[in-house]
Order: sequence, then C-alpha cells, then structure tokens
Amino acid sequence: MMSVAPPMMTARVITTIYGRISLGSRSIVVMTLAVIMGQGLWGEIGMAESVLAAMQRRQIEITIGELWLTTDHYMRLEIIERLRHLIAHADPTLDRTQLSEGALEELQELDLLH
Repeated sequence: MMSVAPPMMTARVITTIYGRISLGSRSIVVMTLAVIMGQGLWGEIGMAESVLAAMQRRQIEITIGELWLTTDHYMRLEIIERLRHLIAHADPTLDRTQLSEGALEELQELDLLH
C-alpha cells in the first residue's frame, strides 16, 4: 500500500528545501510539479532512494520533457547544460533505473550517463 503525504506536509518539505538551499522560483515550480504529477513522492520512492533523490529524479524527467518541447538550438544547449548539472550534483541515492525509458534513451544519446 502506498502512503501519500498530506498536501500540507508536501508544501512544508518544498518550502524547507527552498529556504535551505535558496532555489530559484523556476526550481521550486519544477519540484512542485514533480509532487503534483503522479501519486506523490512518498508513494513512489523506495527505501534506498532519499526524498531529495526522488525529487531530483522527477526534476530530471521534467527537464527532459522541456528539451523535447523546444526546437531552438540555443535553448536546447541551455537545457542540456542544466541536465548535465542536475545529474552531476544529484544525491548519491538517486536511482537512475527509475527514470522512464524515454528519459534514459535521451540521456544516453546526449552521453550524460556515465
């Protein structure tokens, strides 16, 4: 049985993270979307993956979605650089096998999985 955190708890976690590491407004929106999409972070993460890693994995998925939606060369370069940064600074418990098949293929094509 999956346990889903109540909305207030989710908002509290996001606010805490926002305050602790001074995320920009775009990042907080992406993390909020990651919570809204699917069935909530707490219902989807395994014991080995931290909450932060699950949020980062969702942020990587959303960023890949942005990459698929843009056709501008310079925007694509900026998004690819953001992906490179997200992966390089991801929590060590991030489970890359939990990424979607499309996301894994895209990251392999971009040579971002090492």
